[in-house]
Amino acid sequence: MLSPPVADHSKRPPGEALVDLRRRLALLSPRDPARTEVIARAAAAYGVSVWTIYRALRELTRPKSVRRSDHGSTRAMPAAGMERYAEIIAALKIRTSNKKGRHLSTARAIRLLEEDGVETPDGLVRAPAGLLRRATVDRVLRASGLDHARVTRPIAALRFLFNAMAPKPEPELPFQGIPTTIYMDNGPVSRSKVFQSVMGSIGVRVLTHMPPSEAERRTPARSKGKVERPFRTIKEVHETSITSTSRRTRRRRTSGYAALSSPTTTAITEASRTAGSRTG
Repeated sequence: MLSPPVADHSKRPPGEALVDLRRRLALLSPRDPARTEVIARAAAAYGVSVWTIYRALRELTRPKSVRRSDHGSTRAMPAAGMERYAEIIAALKIRTSNKKGRHLSTARAIRLLEEDGVETPDGLVRAPAGLLRRATVDRVLRASGLDHARVTRPIAALRFLFNAMAPKPEPELPFQGIPTTIYMDNGPVSRSKVFQSVMGSIGVRVLTHMPPSEAERRTPARSKGKVERPFRTIKEVHETSITSTSRRTRRRRTSGYAALSSPTTTAITEASRTAGSRTG
């Protein structure tokens, strides 16, 4: 009596057999009992286990990556040196920004760094010619969070906090000095590396509200109440007064225009013109 073949887990069915097996399984419904029989026959034919067949079918349909194994890492130089150049280029863009938001391009910043160099606290830094590529520098800037859009976003928030922390003429005013904790929402400013670095350097702890959770029945409105309530107060107190003032101004202008264009005003104007012409 022949013993049944022992499954060899090191074997793998050929690719053509797996493609044919997948074609036959596609003809059957997902809950058809014949699928189990087809898989068992294929496993017995190639001397492998049923789980090996299932695993081989999953790997057959799984898309393979077409990227290199070192995708995302710089090959021209170590990552620390490339990040150092990226920080200098990001600083050049911020330094050359004008009021309209225009700044030095990445290519121009690389050329300036190669030809003239940039003076830093550690001395003059000059990059070797041909080492930095625009695409590589832009990718490092995005990966490290130093691209111009994300770096300049927290500047307005930092300027507001600086004005709030600055000393005031009234010593009893509580809105001055460096706070110990700031409570914020999970916006782009609180997640910015620049904002976190500045707050960490002055010893301010940044707390963000908890995100919404369906499992714990936690809504975002309940967790963001401490942040959104001051916004509502500002809108109710200041925007309503500004709106009412602008409405009164419009009424005055409208009444003035109506008075100037009324028949009585027109008659008086014509009479003064006639009297002036007779006098002349």
